[in-house]
Amino acid sequence: MLNMIMTNLTYGFNAEGATEYVNVNFNGRDEQNENYASFTIKLKNEDLQEGTTLDDLTRKKIDEYGRQKMLKLISDSKQ
Repeated sequence: MLNMIMTNLTYGFNAEGATEYVNVNFNGRDEQNENYASFTIKLKNEDLQEGTTLDDLTRKKIDEYGRQKMLKLISDSKQ
């Protein structure tokens, strides 16, 4: 099992100052340090629950949404 940790957040803003996206970086290794993974997940407002915007989120919620999207992308990918 990989121990994934959030390592970086990058915000993108529009001309009005509202957040358009947040890039969330995750890195992880397995317990034996034999396997490594790195992900950059781009969160947009449409990735969130209805009525929530990126400007409403705490760092912990961004981590949560980023992990959810990462897992969805992995599970939806073809092998």
